[in-house]
Amino acid sequence: MMNQLNVRLSRSVVALGCVVSAGCASADIADEEGRIGQAELAEVYTCPVDVSDVNAQRELVITALDVVNDPCRTGWSPDACANKNHLAKWTFGYLMQQMTGTGVNTSTFILKWLESFEEAQSVNGQTLAVRSNIRTYIIDPWRAVSKKPDGVTTCTPGVKVDSADGACNLDLTKAPFRLLAIVNRTDLRLPGYGGGAGEGRFVFGFTKMDGSPLDATVILEYALPTSIAAFTWASKFHALGALTAGEKYNNALADITELFAKANASAASPNGSAISQVRTAEKSFDGNATAVFELREQRLQCRPNTSCTLNNKYLLPSTLVRTPRNSFDFSPTLTSYMNNNMSAILAGTHVVPGTMLASSSRPITTATNPFGVWAPDMDLVSVPYPNTAGDVRRLFGLSTCNGCHSPAETNTNNFHIQPRSANQPSTLSAFLAGATTVTEPLEGRTIAYNEIQRRMCEHKWLYLGNFEVLTGTSGHPH
Repeated sequence: MMNQLNVRLSRSVVALGCVVSAGCASADIADEEGRIGQAELAEVYTCPVDVSDVNAQRELVITALDVVNDPCRTGWSPDACANKNHLAKWTFGYLMQQMTGTGVNTSTFILKWLESFEEAQSVNGQTLAVRSNIRTYIIDPWRAVSKKPDGVTTCTPGVKVDSADGACNLDLTKAPFRLLAIVNRTDLRLPGYGGGAGEGRFVFGFTKMDGSPLDATVILEYALPTSIAAFTWASKFHALGALTAGEKYNNALADITELFAKANASAASPNGSAISQVRTAEKSFDGNATAVFELREQRLQCRPNTSCTLNNKYLLPSTLVRTPRNSFDFSPTLTSYMNNNMSAILAGTHVVPGTMLASSSRPITTATNPFGVWAPDMDLVSVPYPNTAGDVRRLFGLSTCNGCHSPAETNTNNFHIQPRSANQPSTLSAFLAGATTVTEPLEGRTIAYNEIQRRMCEHKWLYLGNFEVLTGTSGHPH
């Protein structure tokens, strides 16, 4: 049974959010090292360091067209490259080549990943729903522009890569993916979230073969190798902010991304790759008449019923960190968990039991509770609303995948980085773009967030030489 904390919640909560959402307090209680302390339910009003020299668009969330449409690094024509060593380095095809294990064909590696969406696989005792349109929009159209191993015959549609007629060398130059963003997540320098240095990420949108965008994205999330100090990673990204747009900037950025994306960037990890996890967010692949948005996570694992070594693993579905199955919403089980883990949830250190974790994540709706968000059964909570229990619920919800991508929790309509057309930059969610407010659905409180400011603060804090994070360990690294 949890003890009620005497915390006043009349003030808005500023910064933080679903990505790493708790563990800060007002700056006037910073300790002697300048670190923001933990009190007042993770409220934070100012960063203890000046972030005016941080260029978030060039150092943190990079969506500029001169980067994501770079003809050299996002294309395959050597004639487009001043630096031939950077040819195609930001393409989906190249990145998957680098992720593929020893003795494994890259096309087979990719196709097995894509085919996992159309298979009713069991993950953590749950059967993943078939997302049949992955074949309609991605697999068969890509096979249709690719050749069999003979280099002459077009790949057969409608078959699995392991079937008798399924072998196919995908044309990686025609991969139906468009780069949306390159993202620096050194703020995730936490155990389990990129580890000692944080993460570097590539965000892609799935497209039809004619280039039109689908409501589907995939994020390749790499643990920044700890062979390079976290401070050095932050310094490298910060140096980008002083460069003007163009070849010099793109060259420097590609030098950074290659350090974590290249083959054998993390020799002791599966396939020698620094990839931590791959996350998809999509609505387009649901073959039902009423499509449902769904988030999934894949990690390098051994294929079922096959022999496997460290270096020949495949991307297979995994559970989602800190995201329970929707059936636990508004249940006695979830209520008991919140009651017994209040302090950990407020501090951002809670661990959702493995037996509760979801194999995929879909929006919480009013079908499970009247509020359409993660919530305990109010008849069973240990403390009254609108006090401590209100922030236990809110911070728990923000740490889940479907909470972080929820209009009710973060003013986000599915995607934090939107799919884009060829010559348009991606739109960021209100939560990621800057200051925003959310009306807490159970209590009606106004909650103010500034996620990008939080990331700027963590980034500056690190490159000044301070390793410990300011904003705690709460949240899921969306």
